[in-house]
Amino acid sequence: MIGVLSLFVLWASVSLSIAAEKPAVTMAPGVPSVVGSPLTLKKDAETTSPGIPLTHQMPSSGNATSEEQPAATCRPFKIETPTTLPAGTVDRPFNVTIRVLGGVPPVSFALTKGAVLPPGLALNSRGTISGTPLVPGGYRFGILTYDRCPAGVQAEENDFSLTIHNAVSATLPNGNEAVYRRIPVGGEPALHVTGVHLFFENEGASIVVEKDATLPNLVAQVRLEGEGVLRGYWQVDHADVRPFVSRVRGPLAVVAFPAQAVLPTSTPGLHDIRFFITNARGDLPDSRASYRILGGQRRGDDTINRQILVTVRPEAGRRVEDNLSKSYKVRLVEQFDIQSLKLRTYVFESDGDLADQVNAIRKEQDVIQAERNQVFTTFGDPKCPMQQIAATFQFDRLHTQYTGRGVTVAVVDTGVDVEHPDLIDRVTVNENMVASSPFKPEIHGTAVAGIIGASRNGFGIEGVAPEVELLALRACRQVSETHPGGRGDTVAMVKALDVALMKKAKIVNMSFGAPRPDRLMEMLLEKGAAAGILFVAPVGNELGMRSVWFPASSPMVIAVGGRDAKGDPYPDEHAIRLARVSAPAENIFATIPEGRFNFLTGTSMSSAIVAGILALAAEQNPGLQQKDIRPFDGNACQWLRTLMDVNVCDP
Repeated sequence: MIGVLSLFVLWASVSLSIAAEKPAVTMAPGVPSVVGSPLTLKKDAETTSPGIPLTHQMPSSGNATSEEQPAATCRPFKIETPTTLPAGTVDRPFNVTIRVLGGVPPVSFALTKGAVLPPGLALNSRGTISGTPLVPGGYRFGILTYDRCPAGVQAEENDFSLTIHNAVSATLPNGNEAVYRRIPVGGEPALHVTGVHLFFENEGASIVVEKDATLPNLVAQVRLEGEGVLRGYWQVDHADVRPFVSRVRGPLAVVAFPAQAVLPTSTPGLHDIRFFITNARGDLPDSRASYRILGGQRRGDDTINRQILVTVRPEAGRRVEDNLSKSYKVRLVEQFDIQSLKLRTYVFESDGDLADQVNAIRKEQDVIQAERNQVFTTFGDPKCPMQQIAATFQFDRLHTQYTGRGVTVAVVDTGVDVEHPDLIDRVTVNENMVASSPFKPEIHGTAVAGIIGASRNGFGIEGVAPEVELLALRACRQVSETHPGGRGDTVAMVKALDVALMKKAKIVNMSFGAPRPDRLMEMLLEKGAAAGILFVAPVGNELGMRSVWFPASSPMVIAVGGRDAKGDPYPDEHAIRLARVSAPAENIFATIPEGRFNFLTGTSMSSAIVAGILALAAEQNPGLQQKDIRPFDGNACQWLRTLMDVNVCDP
């Protein structure tokens, strides 16, 4: 049904100006001006193209010089083409034209706002949908049709459906002809997909990289029931389409962005990636990721995930989840319980302004805490010259008195090689908190675990506390095969700390950091410190530091600085002044995966050494608290004498 709408409620942006001219409606280039008549539409239509920019010019008083134009009438138009379009077939040319009866030519066509054609097809302004379909499935999309009636543009919006069939090719016995057989989409059972989460290697749906840099891997984590073939496509910047077909099995499957389809990084600005599944039952939320290309400047903010963590009491969880999903248009990624705090945390993904949304969500009823999902990195680099901490701390004498027996140390880090000969009898718990990354032994976590508690077994090295029990809690993933650096997010860190508290660890080593405090982690640190747990973390490896990274910045954590092979501050005096204690940081011989050893440098190694020393002290004094820890200025003999009242240096 055709209705007349006021100019002020048009889908296009409208600007008004006062001019001493005759009434006119100025349209986009190529669209004739309309004099003295209202604009009519069949419905309030929204479009992305062509958009029809309009300017309505109104006469000032007394200056209308032209006589009133008689109203023209136009023949109404009607869409003749059925709304169910002829089906197409994957990899076969497709062409269909929307037919119109009546109206004033030329009649133009455009997709309505948010409409998406099957991958491989395009709509031109003359109403022809053509191309070669890439992905099978059933599609629905809206098309806006409008004419050039002098009395006012007539427009109509219609929803069309189009089925794209799969195709199987076969060669006839004579070898010179290929035939295609359509496979109806309905013949393949639709999968029941319950959720989709896109993330880069930083575990978030957004990332910032420098111009012309190589982007990290992008994958889609699909939650589903049952098993079968998953079909769909990736779309980059609303244009570039990459189809996929993957055999999957529930409850969790991973679909990687095609390795051969490199994401472009030459154009600075924000780029959008969307993930579509074409054969799933039910309505799925829009799944998207984004990456920002910097125009040559360095990245300064590593809080780049598009995720918000919201913590509530379990009984209020469902109510809060529904409210936030509707009010803030956020998408639920996952939820988990923090058993030690008796709280529940929801992880939402957002396309909005994270800072504004976090501040607003914090004020919502029943919300205990809301914050961004922050990225944490480990501190350490491989080196080659040799230095032995065993000599610094006189292991041969120290271990005749204390070995850490009966003390539990949690290592929150990258994956620990629990099969390493020096660790195989030390690790009692091994859990992976990085849901998006399968567990594997990694360099940093294995090195830290070995420095703390490698066994005295005549095989390799000897840990500072060689008889401790180690909880290997993987909260970071190694960023490359050759570099030990790790990255993790708030979700993984919170889960790991919760396990450490529930398993009653006495010492928790956290050889990682992030620029800003994290309130949810702080709540766990407060809970643990009140129970007598000692938390240890490095201050960082940056030259000229003016502030400590979190969690070392927390008053609940013993901040550890480094010293080089000569005993001088590492990396410089600024860092050492921010630390409570210090320990060797340079060229520490440590365990690495596959039963091997190497030299590593960084305050992560310093933190591990201090964690091992505290395990020895806790063996001597199970009630050891943070207030009992005296500062260490580099004199190991004096510190051990003060901390534990043991003398390992004097003859």
